[in-house]
Amino acid sequence: MRNYPLDFVKGLLVEAMIVYHSINYFYGAHHFLLSYIDFVTSGFVFLSGFIIPALYLKKYDNNIDAIFNRLIVRGIKIAGLFLVINTAVHLLIATNYNGVHLGLVEFYRNIWYVLVPGDRRLSAFELLLPIAYTLVFSAILLKFVDKKIIPIIVAAIFVWCMIINDRIFNLFYLNFGLSGFVLGLLSNGFPFYKVFYRRKWLSIFPVGLYFLVIFLFKKDAMIVYFLGTVAVLGATYLWGTVVSPYSIVRKTIIIMGEYSLLGYLMQIFFLQILFRVWGNVFNGQNGILYSILITTVIVWGLCFTVNSTRRQSILVNKIYKFVF
Repeated sequence: MRNYPLDFVKGLLVEAMIVYHSINYFYGAHHFLLSYIDFVTSGFVFLSGFIIPALYLKKYDNNIDAIFNRLIVRGIKIAGLFLVINTAVHLLIATNYNGVHLGLVEFYRNIWYVLVPGDRRLSAFELLLPIAYTLVFSAILLKFVDKKIIPIIVAAIFVWCMIINDRIFNLFYLNFGLSGFVLGLLSNGFPFYKVFYRRKWLSIFPVGLYFLVIFLFKKDAMIVYFLGTVAVLGATYLWGTVVSPYSIVRKTIIIMGEYSLLGYLMQIFFLQILFRVWGNVFNGQNGILYSILITTVIVWGLCFTVNSTRRQSILVNKIYKFVF
């Protein structure tokens, strides 16, 4: 059984990522709206950790060995997918949308910086690595560390990241993934979302407070960024439980949530094509709206097609499972 409210959250994150990248590509990184939807990056990684205790423990009936094997294999797959995609990008593309020169030799010459601290200048689809690392490190913690000690270890990493105040890309977002993993573990004993479950409208206030802090101070500290991400994801989950299951909007969002990793990859791929081929056409406010609309339709259509084809073809289903 799928957790449809969780798919609703993931689907909205895919849509928010489409909005984020459309603004970034066709207007620039200085647009004021980007600060308000920046939670989408941390949200993807946070959920990759959160779903482990929220879904995997039930799915595998608390079989830690089975969960460990599943997470390690999936983490390696995603890291491998990152390398394959980046190899292709550096072979085929001379410069990225920021004007940084790409090249296969340069990429692998700096492979340590790409894989360990993270180098966004040389990497495409850089979010894949923190997601992969979240799966692998969560698997190790779950199998070899007492559950009472795990929150202490992750809290120590979180505090250390705040102290050094240096957003080392892979470590920074791995920290969000492991924090999601810990909150997922804790919510088995105390489901936090039920605090607002009977009065869902109250969940708007933490989100509003987060946006107010961004508006007043123009930027957010790591702890504010983390709490804001949790507030937005929590509110979205709650509202995902009440939206009519027969709503076309809900069905559209959920299908993108079921294929959120595919959606993440395809929206960047398609927006890159729009930017490089029709960049002058889509510049400005109207161009942003057109790119959001077109990309949403393309990504949804692809997710719908893959979902339908997997049900009809055993081969397609096996290929999809092998890749993702």
